[in-house]
Amino acid sequence: MTLDLDPVLGLGEPDQQVQELLRSSGGANLGMDFLSGALGFDPLAFTVSPEEAGRIVWFDALVNNVDRSWRNPNLLMWHGDLWLIDHGATMIWHHNWPGARTSAARPYVAADHALARFTPDVATAAAALAPKVTAELLAEVTAEIPDAWLTGEPGFDTPDLLREAYAAPLLARVPSLHERIEGLQ
Repeated sequence: MTLDLDPVLGLGEPDQQVQELLRSSGGANLGMDFLSGALGFDPLAFTVSPEEAGRIVWFDALVNNVDRSWRNPNLLMWHGDLWLIDHGATMIWHHNWPGARTSAARPYVAADHALARFTPDVATAAAALAPKVTAELLAEVTAEIPDAWLTGEPGFDTPDLLREAYAAPLLARVPSLHERIEGLQ
């Protein structure tokens, strides 16, 4: 779901960083839900099962999330459930399309991951999740991205070619992803 954000909304925000983000985000945005009453995740206050930690680490490795460390977990607790937030530092290969395949083939270093201390069961996560990441699924998901968000990317004549470029590294990562996650005990 998209929503049209008025940049004037940022004027009432007391936090300077959030204010700048709101001002620069005018126009069509991805609509999300506000998790009223959510708490920031603290690994000393909350526990996570190895299965759930494994699924999250596996997902972060898939999208190459470099911003879910113990310093900045980007996780919320809401009604007893763990919610993943702020995926702005994922799929960073889109900043260098010619190197996307090479970047996608690199290992994922999870040593500083916010959930590393919970002994993530990445092998079980891979067995459950990898078969679900298919070309069909990614085509369905990327078809939901408005064409306007994909138009004008250098090297891509159509939004559909860019959609395929986003899906290709993900598909390439899936088969052996769990074997390339480094830094876990």
